[in-house]
Parts: sequence; C-alpha cells; structure tokens
Amino acid sequence: MVKGAPVHQHGLKMIRLIEQLESLNSPLDRNLATDIFVASFSDSFSQFVMNYNMGKMEHTRLVLLNMCVTTEKTFKRGGNGTIAVFEKGSTSSAKPGNKGKGKFNANKKKKEWNPKLKPKGGVKKK
Repeated sequence: MVKGAPVHQHGLKMIRLIEQLESLNSPLDRNLATDIFVASFSDSFSQFVMNYNMGKMEHTRLVLLNMCVTTEKTFKRGGNGTIAVFEKGSTSSAKPGNKGKGKFNANKKKKEWNPKLKPKGGVKKK
C-alpha cells in the first residue's frame, strides 16, 4: 500500500485480487488470505494489525476492510496513533444509584464487637 493512499481503495483492490486467484482455481486458505490482506497495509496500521492478530478475530474481508477504514478515519482526526481493536462483548458499568450486590454500604456504621457473643462449639478433632 502506498503511504497516504486511501485504505478503502487499496482494500477493495486486494479483495479483488484474492477473489481473482480463487476464480483461477488457486484458492487460498481463509487464514492465508486474511494474513495477506492485513499484511498489505502500510506501517501506519501496524498497531491495528498486531491487535487484530493478538485478538485472534475471524472476520470477512469486507468487515476487516471496514475496520481499517474506521482506523484510517481515527488517524485523520488527529488521534494519537494508537488503535485498539476489541470484539463486541458484554459491558459492565456503574449506573447512577446502583448499589451493587449490597455487600458494602458506606453509610452503614461498623458493628462494634460484643464480648457476649463468643464462638460456640468450634471444630472438633477426630
């Protein structure tokens, strides 16, 4: 990929070339085709490529192309150059007024130790 060239055009060209190989009875393994596709991007996408490979994600080439276009837009907006790629999963966030599981309440006073309450019985040895 020529540095500064639009990633969308380059990605479409790579998809077309991979499909052309498949039509010539030289099909590529899906992982190999994805690796060739990802490796064809310029060095500015190195962080994206590393995150993609480390996450062991499996996407179609078109979805991968859309992810690259989004990354390119982030670069153009003046991002710091670090892009993280994550699979969509469950999220957990604190909601206002959420008390959680009820194990901790900051407003409760600590219970003071009562000497009348002592352990009864205990563990017996065999």
